[in-house]
Amino acid sequence: MEPTFNEKLEELIEKRASDFDVSKLFKQEIGRYFATLDEAFEKDHGKNFLVNHTRQLETFITGIYKYVLRDSFGNYMPSTNAIPVALIALGSFGREQLCIYSDLDIMIAYKEVKGYDIRPLMERVLYLAWDAGLKLGHRVHEVDELEEAVRADNTIKTAILESRFFFGSKFLWMEIENKIERIRTYETRAFIEDKLAENRDRLAKHPLANEPSIKDGFGALREDNTLLWVLKSMHHIKYIKDLTPNLIDEEAYRDFRIGLEFLFRLRVAMHLVGRKKRDILTFDLQKEVAAKLGFEDTKTKKSETLLLKKTFQSLIAIHAFTTYYLARFTENNDISTMRKIASGIYFDGTNIHYAPEAKMASLKEFLEAYLKLESPVAFHPSMYRYFQLLHYPESISAENHKLIYRLFARNDLYAFLLCLYESGNLDNLFRPFKKVANLAQFDGYHRSPVDKHSIETVKHLENIQSPAVAEVYATFTPEEKALLKLLCFMHDVGKGRVRDHSE
Repeated sequence: MEPTFNEKLEELIEKRASDFDVSKLFKQEIGRYFATLDEAFEKDHGKNFLVNHTRQLETFITGIYKYVLRDSFGNYMPSTNAIPVALIALGSFGREQLCIYSDLDIMIAYKEVKGYDIRPLMERVLYLAWDAGLKLGHRVHEVDELEEAVRADNTIKTAILESRFFFGSKFLWMEIENKIERIRTYETRAFIEDKLAENRDRLAKHPLANEPSIKDGFGALREDNTLLWVLKSMHHIKYIKDLTPNLIDEEAYRDFRIGLEFLFRLRVAMHLVGRKKRDILTFDLQKEVAAKLGFEDTKTKKSETLLLKKTFQSLIAIHAFTTYYLARFTENNDISTMRKIASGIYFDGTNIHYAPEAKMASLKEFLEAYLKLESPVAFHPSMYRYFQLLHYPESISAENHKLIYRLFARNDLYAFLLCLYESGNLDNLFRPFKKVANLAQFDGYHRSPVDKHSIETVKHLENIQSPAVAEVYATFTPEEKALLKLLCFMHDVGKGRVRDHSE
């Protein structure tokens, strides 16, 4: 019977084997573990994959650390608590959301004590981990220097806010936790502004597309991270859920969490199929990833189309939730200074806001109020929540149809359509979009799903750049302009059907 990994390690320790031989043994064991990941994913379709994977890699790092201590101290090894070192997980490792080929970010925090020569020990741990094939990213900080390091770099503060102790001295970790609490409240406003700016830049760089970025794009994992970082800096919490139901609506959180859980599974499937770190769901991955996640072809739609539909739904749910709550927690909007235009609907001169009230404006009441406002009108992120809570009747009345048609006479309709879309409700108001909601396009020309692409046509019609086209457009009557905008908006609603959509 072949010896177990622990038995082999004990044998190497007794032989006083070299670090190279020990790292080789760890590398073999890590390789065997990675070979089981496809099977592990299939067992529960990745439901608990990230937590289990995170904990397994913890055991490898912990094992390497224990080996270094035993080899260094021999028969005189003190207790783990007595050695002034704490191993702390950061980033996705700290959140227990570590994907297969993501970097293992750790912080080795230590206390400078005369009786120990800590740094050489920690260097051995790092080199052994790297030689064993672990993609270890690291920070090494003397505990008393932590606060000074944070003042110099917001990136360090971000990492430390997510820190999670997993091995070492619990006594030292208690001291570190006290410092983390002081770090959390250090220059909170500047930190939040920095995180919000980073989020805006990422969204501008990675808009929603047929090859979506699952990590950095619209509604992607970084939006969740941003909200968590902001809320951690403002409140003493571990998870976003800690603020439900008092500060965050439980129903809204549930929809957000469902979308997030799907993205976690999707990202694991992308890594498994790509056999390396893959964060953009490119066309070459989509068919195999769809199969990995259990999507199958139907009579009218391919499996990859269904995969992307679910992906877009998840991204929109995450974006709506994070954008709404980032605004709610970081902005100081005084409704009393705004003009009330409908039940729960307020106008500050530029933006329409939603403030929950006992009575909520109906669709008709909202449309009438919006149509009375002079262009241009923008929509505050609070309106995402209004459109999510709004009751959309089974059949649109003739009166509401007339109000909806009047929308197309406005020259700022794009802002309204975009807010409605990003709240996940475009097809609830514009029923012909039911068939094309979150429908991907694989023709190499279109960059966005059909419904988003249709909204973009309205944006370009309201912002004509060509002088020649603008000159022709200026000759149209208001009725003709409204009709043209409606036609542009509806030009692709025939897609998603078996027959030629142009028919």
